[in-house]
Amino acid sequence: MNPLSNAQAIKLREELVPVDDGWHPPKEIALNRELKPVHWVLTNNIPEGIGLIAGSSGVGKTVAASPLVCAVAGFALTDCDVTAKVHRRVIFFTEDDAQLDRSLYGVRVRLENDGQKIDFEHFKDMVHVYPAQRLDAQANKMRVQWAVDTFSIDHPILGKVPPLVILDTASANFDLEDENSSAEVGKTVSALKEVYLATKVPIWIIAHLVKSAKGVTIDELLKLSARGSGAWEADCSWTAIVGRESESSRKTILKLDKERTGGLRGHEIHFDVEFNEEWLTDDLGDAVTQRYPLVTIKQGNKKGRQDMANERILQDVINAMAKQLEASDCKYLFASEVKALMSIKSTEKPNLLAELLLQKRIKRISTPHESHKDHKVAYLLPTLGEKLSGVFSGIVGNDGFKNTQKTEDLSDAGGLHDAH
Repeated sequence: MNPLSNAQAIKLREELVPVDDGWHPPKEIALNRELKPVHWVLTNNIPEGIGLIAGSSGVGKTVAASPLVCAVAGFALTDCDVTAKVHRRVIFFTEDDAQLDRSLYGVRVRLENDGQKIDFEHFKDMVHVYPAQRLDAQANKMRVQWAVDTFSIDHPILGKVPPLVILDTASANFDLEDENSSAEVGKTVSALKEVYLATKVPIWIIAHLVKSAKGVTIDELLKLSARGSGAWEADCSWTAIVGRESESSRKTILKLDKERTGGLRGHEIHFDVEFNEEWLTDDLGDAVTQRYPLVTIKQGNKKGRQDMANERILQDVINAMAKQLEASDCKYLFASEVKALMSIKSTEKPNLLAELLLQKRIKRISTPHESHKDHKVAYLLPTLGEKLSGVFSGIVGNDGFKNTQKTEDLSDAGGLHDAH
C-alpha cells in the first residue's frame, strides 16, 4: 500500500474529524410560570452565580473568606447568622496555602471553643485546597468543570449540588496578557459563565483593588474598582468590597456592591478578628510560637456600624469625664473642659455635648455667680449628681434645665479651675 501524501492525509483527516467552528446551538433556559425564590450560597447574604470579592493587599481577604468557606461547608458558630441552608463542598485554588491553612485552623478552634466537636476527616472531605495556576479562559473552564465532576454532592431533594469554587486571587489564576483589557477579562468570565449556566456551580473570584485603595475605609472603597479591567464588575453576578471599618479599627467589612437578586446592595458581613498564639516545635526541634486568626462573622449594615461608633464616642467621653473628676477630686466640669476630653473635630463638639445631654448621659447645673462669674453652668455625671446637694449653697439641680439639643450655653470658656 502506497503511503499517503501530505495533502491526502490532511484531506482524510478533515473527512474523519469534523472541524469545530467554535459555535454550537445553546441550550434554552426554560421560563418559569411562577416567581422563583433566590438560590443562595449563604442564606440572605450571598447568592449563587459568579461573584467578585475585591480588597486591598493585606486587608484580610483570605482571612475573611475562611469563615465564609466553613459556613458554606456546614461549619458555623451556634449563634452565627451567616449560614448555608444547603451545605456543599468548597474547592479553594489559593496563591497562599499557608495563610489559608492558619485561617481555617483558627475557624476550627473557634468552633471547638463554641462547644462543637469537629471531625477533622469530615472537615477535610468538605474543604479542599489546591494551588493557584495561571490558566487561560478555556483551561479555567475545564478546571471548574473538573471540580464539579469530582466534588458535587448528592442531595436527597435537589439532586447534584455542585461545590463552591474559589479562585484566590484573579492575578494568580487567570493568565491575562493585559489585565486592563475588557476583551480578555470578558472572555475569561464568559468561559466561567458557560460552566455556571450548565451546572449552577457558584464561583468566587478574589481580586486586588487598585493601589490607590490602600488605607481607604470601607465606606470610601465603593468608588474604586478591582485592579485591571472594569469588566470584572460588569460581567459578574455580584460584587463585594472588603475593607476596614476605619484606620484604627480591627473590624473587617465585606460590603455587597452590585447584585442581581434585589435588595442586597449595601448589605454587609462583619468580621471581628483576634489573633491567638500557640507554641509549636519546628523542623529543627526548636520551640516557636505561631500566630493565627480567630474570626467571628455576623450580618450587619452601615447604620448599625455608625450607631456603634457613635456609642463608642459617647462612652469614651463619659469614661474620660469620670477619670478627670476622680483625678482632680472635682464634682463637675465646665463646657470647655468636657470638650477638651472629646477626640473629634472642634466643629462637632457642641453637637456631641448636646447629644450627651439629650441622652441624659450627663447633667447640667447652674453655678453660683459669686463663685464662678465666668461660668453660668457646669456639667456632671448622673451618678455623681445626687451627691452635690451639700457641695455649696446656690446650686440649682438639672431639673431646672431641659435636656435639649440647643447649644446656646455650650460655649463656656475657661481652663481647669481650682474652685471645685
